[in-house]
Order: sequence, then structure tokens, then C-alpha cells
Amino acid sequence: MNKLILGISIIALSLFSCEQSPKPNLFVKGKIEGVRKATIYLQKMQDTLLVDLDSVALLGNENFELETYVEEPQLMFLYLKQFGSEEDAEYFDFFAEAGEFQFKLNAEGFNQAIAEKAPENQLKYQTYLATLKRFNDQNLDLISERIQTNENDTLAMRTLNEKYASLLRRKYLYTINYAMKNNAHEIAPFLMLSEAYDANKKFLDTVFNSLTPKVRNSKYGKELENLIELRAQEAKQQNIEVKTIDEEMDS
Repeated sequence: MNKLILGISIIALSLFSCEQSPKPNLFVKGKIEGVRKATIYLQKMQDTLLVDLDSVALLGNENFELETYVEEPQLMFLYLKQFGSEEDAEYFDFFAEAGEFQFKLNAEGFNQAIAEKAPENQLKYQTYLATLKRFNDQNLDLISERIQTNENDTLAMRTLNEKYASLLRRKYLYTINYAMKNNAHEIAPFLMLSEAYDANKKFLDTVFNSLTPKVRNSKYGKELENLIELRAQEAKQQNIEVKTIDEEMDS
């Protein structure tokens, strides 16, 4: 009788373990040129912390394979820690989802990896980042120009501010248009949250309303909806405060 109970308990425990550990559906492979001794980690953001999902030691081998289970598309990270290196550990972010990813990386410039094979969201993310780099390079040029400009030169400073405002506007418009063009992909709300979160609420509304039902109900679709609701509450509160000040001035 005791053996029977023990057997049933073991089966129940095994079934419970299977339920708690779904089979991997995300497979990340790649080759890191120039790496000698290192550990590469697959990570995701949980609350405010990065947590390890899988890892592999690279001891004279440049190839790696990592895997995990991902419930829905979301940003994940590859983290490279090289042994005996004076370089800081490096991160590379990618848009993860169920499927196979094949990355080409280099120990020097690890964060500039390229996916040679990946699901649609990651490929669209790479395309966006390539254009974003041009905006960022122009921004660095403006920062350099600002450092070299005399702050007392009001005309020059005004011109720089206008250039920066124009650059920011073009970046936002590019992000908004790109998100709307790819409204059937989860990368769309993510880009609005990561690159245009402080854009005018009407633009956030426009993008959200263009999303397909599936994307609206995704992780980042819900976060974008929450951001829009927060903006609406803030605007309402500001209107109340302005109205209160006006009433006090009239009294």
C-alpha cells in the first residue's frame, strides 16, 4: 500500500513539474568571433531586475546555443562576460519570441550583433535601429556643436535649439509612421514605448488605434494603453489645477 502511495506521489510530482516547466520554444544560436573564455547569458527584465534564463560557458569555442520558454514577444538580452578581460560585460538586446534566432556577433563590439535568421519582429527591429542610428549620430553632432558654441551667443544657441527640435520631431514622426506601418507586429507598441513615450498623446492614440486586436492585447500593447490612460489622467489633473488657480485669482 505504501509503495502504491509513493508511486502515485512520484507521478503527481512529475506531472506538476511538467506543468511548471513548459518546453523551450525560443532557441538562440550564434557565433562570437574573437571570444576566448567567456560565459554568455540569455536574460529578460523582470520587474526592475535582469534575470538569467539560460547560460553557456565558452572555453575555446565560439559557438553557442541558448533556449528558454517565452509566453509572448518581448525584449530580451544577451549578456557576455569575458574571463580575464578588462572590458566591461556587454549587452545586446533583441526582440524575442517563439522561434529560432541565429546571430553573428563579435567579442569586440558585441552590442552591434546582427540576426542572420530571426522571426519577423526582430528583423523589423533591426531595420528600425539602422535608421535610428542616423538620428542618434546627428544628435551627437549637435551636442558636439553645442559644446563648442559660446552660451552668450544667443543667435547660435537659438539655431542649435531649433535644429534639435527639428531632429526630435523627425525622429518621432519616423517612429510613429514605422509603428503604424507595422501595426500587426508587437514591435510597433514597443517602439512607441521605448522611443516616443513622451510624444503628444494624440500620436500615441493614433498608433494604438491602428494596432490589430492581437497586438493591442500583447504585453507592449497593454503597456501603451496604460501610458495613454496615464497621460489622460495627468491632463485632467493639470486642467483642474489651472482652473483652481484661475478661480483663486478671480476671488
